[in-house]
Amino acid sequence: MFEHKFRRDFIHVSDVISAIDMSLNNKKTINQTFNVCFGKSDTCKNIIGKISKNLDKKVEIIEIDS
Repeated sequence: MFEHKFRRDFIHVSDVISAIDMSLNNKKTINQTFNVCFGKSDTCKNIIGKISKNLDKKVEIIEIDS
């Protein structure tokens, strides 16, 4: 079953790189743990819908049993 109820917090790779860069350039971050995220969760189904709309392509979600 497609787990459309589960929410994920997606982040762009450039934001991850910025977080790493900031932590490498600050001595206060040595041996610290950081949660790097966007701060707004969304469902995979909704993200797929946004991509489909932006590309103007119909997308079919195929469920794969694990």
